[in-house]
Amino acid sequence: MNVYPAIGKVAIINNTADEQRTTVYDGNGNPHSMILRSEELRWESYDENSIII
Repeated sequence: MNVYPAIGKVAIINNTADEQRTTVYDGNGNPHSMILRSEELRWESYDENSIII
């Protein structure tokens, strides 16, 4: 995961050839489960307190 605060975005990346299940935690410690397809790059909104999925 790469965070870009200047543009309010976070990139969640699966750089494998296989589907991946993962959990991303926001700034408040809340879990967000997701499934990423192989080689998927997903952009989500971000602020200093949380990731908006």
